Amino acid sequence: MTRDRLDRTYRGLMKLAGAYGMLALCVFFAGVPRQIDAGAHMLVPIAVATPGVLVAASLMRPRLLPPWFARPERPMHLVPVLLGHGLLPLLFLVPGMGAVIALNLPEPLSRALGTIAAGVPFALFGLCWWIGLALCLWRDTGGSSPQREGPATTRVVPKRPSYPKLSAEQLADLRRQRGG
Repeated sequence: MTRDRLDRTYRGLMKLAGAYGMLALCVFFAGVPRQIDAGAHMLVPIAVATPGVLVAASLMRPRLLPPWFARPERPMHLVPVLLGHGLLPLLFLVPGMGAVIALNLPEPLSRALGTIAAGVPFALFGLCWWIGLALCLWRDTGGSSPQREGPATTRVVPKRPSYPKLSAEQLADLRRQRGG
């Protein structure tokens, strides 16, 4: 697998995670009035879910993300990429499970769907975590350029032309011949 393909997969998974987060947030916020009418305290879930809208929108548009997060390519990007992909699933956990609660399904089905809804962001960001790790540690040796074909190809360095040493009289005669 080439680095470009891995990079496209990384960005595609982040877009998919952002789309999932946005869908879960929309269903969650649609169910908030019903939960408030049922007497549930929704202040903390809303406070957790609100920044998720910005994060989900940013993930769906990688140009809005910092370049070190959208396209990690150096070992110094390792800590923020791994920390980000480790913490972002927690941001979509509450809205995902809240979306299932808002559907008012029977208990066994609600519990199973809640577990799946919580597992999806962990799976997506877990894959992004591993791919981000690989992209941060990938050393680009230039082997993908079309000019290089392998170790048998050698670099040809042109030889510098050698001129004979001229004496002062020969140099002056040469200048006169050239009109200088």
